[in-house]
Amino acid sequence: MSFVLRVCQAIGITSAFGCISVRFSRATVPKLIHKPMSKATCMIAISLILGSILACTSGPARQSAPVSPEPGAAQAFHKKVYTSKPRHLTGMTFIKYLDGSNQDQFMARRGNSTYTFMIDKADSSLNRGDLVRVTWKDSTITVPGNAVRVPARKLLAVQKTGDGPVSRFRKYYGKQLNYTWPTDENYTSRHLDKIYLSTEYYLAGTSNPLLRLAIRQQQALTYSIETRERENRLYTVVGIATAGANGSQIVQWLFIGVEDDLIYEYDLPEDRLVKLPGQ
Repeated sequence: MSFVLRVCQAIGITSAFGCISVRFSRATVPKLIHKPMSKATCMIAISLILGSILACTSGPARQSAPVSPEPGAAQAFHKKVYTSKPRHLTGMTFIKYLDGSNQDQFMARRGNSTYTFMIDKADSSLNRGDLVRVTWKDSTITVPGNAVRVPARKLLAVQKTGDGPVSRFRKYYGKQLNYTWPTDENYTSRHLDKIYLSTEYYLAGTSNPLLRLAIRQQQALTYSIETRERENRLYTVVGIATAGANGSQIVQWLFIGVEDDLIYEYDLPEDRLVKLPGQ
């Protein structure tokens, strides 16, 4: 290797301005000619010379210019993310269907919150308290008598995922409830159906021991219907009776709000209404 260094010095490899230059002189060339080199040494010397020449001819690395986004790309992405209307999927508890003059609605509960959704057609197979998976999207609806559109939820699909108390009650009890009402009351069939469903919902989760025994023994149950006013509010009063040795006997009174359909147990000793939990 020391001989290679002498060769480099002899042929005049120097550094100038960051580039390797090669100088040949008349004095050094004869010395190289008259001093024979081995083949390996000669190849090393040639490699050093060629490397120096390439280092001089190669320029600094070029930097590629940054690619700018297409005009409007950021705005399009922002619009897609923030103005699109994705579908929502969530589990809820079915309450009931609401008949509206402009749009029928589906009512369900999640936790302590109640939600309503616009629907095209009611599903009669659902019972109050059934567990459902609801698919919906944000939409708008026109308020009757007003041209302004307001936000609303549009129901896209609903799938039952579990039986609620009414579905389990129907499977276990397996009987229809009988009811009577005064002849001077002109109840519509829709109102009678609504009271039937409310009474059935109460029986499905009742804590009354006499009613629980009658349900367990699959005894016939009947109830009476009448309208009363209490503290400036109208209620449909339901008297549920069980069959006994001396005929039917009312064992539980219910007050059902005419305006909101909320169910209350009547506490006879205290003369007060106790709201049914979970409504």
